[in-house]
Amino acid sequence: KRITMDKRYIFIVNPAAGAGKGALIAGLLEKLLPTHPQLGGDKAEVVLTGSVDASQLAEKLSRADVAVAVGGDGTVSHLIPQLLACERPPAVGLIPLGTSNDLARTVGVSVTDKYTSEDILLRTLDRLSRAREEKLDVFRVNNDLLFCNYFSVGFDAAIVRDFDAFRGSRWARMLPAGRLTNNILYFLIALKNARFRLPPPIEIECSGDGRSHRLRMNSPCVAIIVSNLPIYAGGCRIAPEARMGDGEFEITVVHGVFDFIRLILTRFIPFLGLPRGLGRYRGRKATIRLHSPAPSQIDGERCAEADVPKPTLTISFHTSLRVLVKKPSM
Repeated sequence: KRITMDKRYIFIVNPAAGAGKGALIAGLLEKLLPTHPQLGGDKAEVVLTGSVDASQLAEKLSRADVAVAVGGDGTVSHLIPQLLACERPPAVGLIPLGTSNDLARTVGVSVTDKYTSEDILLRTLDRLSRAREEKLDVFRVNNDLLFCNYFSVGFDAAIVRDFDAFRGSRWARMLPAGRLTNNILYFLIALKNARFRLPPPIEIECSGDGRSHRLRMNSPCVAIIVSNLPIYAGGCRIAPEARMGDGEFEITVVHGVFDFIRLILTRFIPFLGLPRGLGRYRGRKATIRLHSPAPSQIDGERCAEADVPKPTLTISFHTSLRVLVKKPSM
């Protein structure tokens, strides 16, 4: 269905996203929204992350019909609990400024547009006012954590952990900000963690729609990735059959580091197929039993050790939100 013209919009802007472009875009939105034909008047509000507390943000979201996240996948991920606290959660729109932007890629939103251009931002506002809605599933991990893109444990989560630690160091402030710098850092940190493995034994039980899978691994593996989207880590084609609104996820077990490298290369080489060494399982509920607690991430953001303290992970469908799409989802 289509968004009607009388909807109320709230733009949740991460000012630090896009190497500070978020703050510039917030200023442009304040300038452009009041006179916009569909979003003008009192139909739209701009809020910077960190400028309001949780209760204030929840109150603003409860009055909105559409919440536009201006930032990366992590910006959307952090909004999920607030959205679900609303009696009728607003639909989610996207102006992507992150490094990966996998949700934006899935729903057909450009990740290369220069949104700090007034003309491009105006065209983006026009597209948002005409967008369609589709379902976006939300899954729960151990009854505590929520994700809509992917959750993973292992090598990739170790990279995210170390990247997060470096980002908070004084050395990070000496480097130019931006996607290129981030991607170079991810590569270097990946080399540092090249020997990382999840130790055995590992057990996975996965079920859904009458299907069930049970796997026991007695040898190490690199990573276990639970995907709601067909793409991952900036466009890697990890789960081509995944659908963001069907109530199911796909589990990908990456056994070797070369399999992981080939998986990442699918982001850059369109004709390259997925490595044969992947184990792939589909379901609505899963239990993953690790030998010991391991680094984990949600939607490209590090999970604190306090959030995932146990080696047993239970993943299940929780609910669905609405997301604005430019074209039918992949």
